[in-house]
Amino acid sequence: MDVFDKMLKEAIRAARDEDLPDSVLEQIKYIYDNKTKFTDISLIDELVERLEDYEPFADVGCGNESYSTADVKRAVENILSR
Repeated sequence: MDVFDKMLKEAIRAARDEDLPDSVLEQIKYIYDNKTKFTDISLIDELVERLEDYEPFADVGCGNESYSTADVKRAVENILSR
């Protein structure tokens, strides 16, 4: 499984199990469908890490080491802006 496959798998899981917003999932599907445009694999790896540790309410409370929706959105926007 390559990094793009892992990204899509984790995004689908996060949408199904953790309420990742549909709009973010659609952006991730766009990245997956157009992977030849996105050559900075380190950015994809960063997104995968955030998806693996995604928690929709991670920004609530202290000491939480998960990534919030805002964190995932920032990673997606960073990929799309390159």
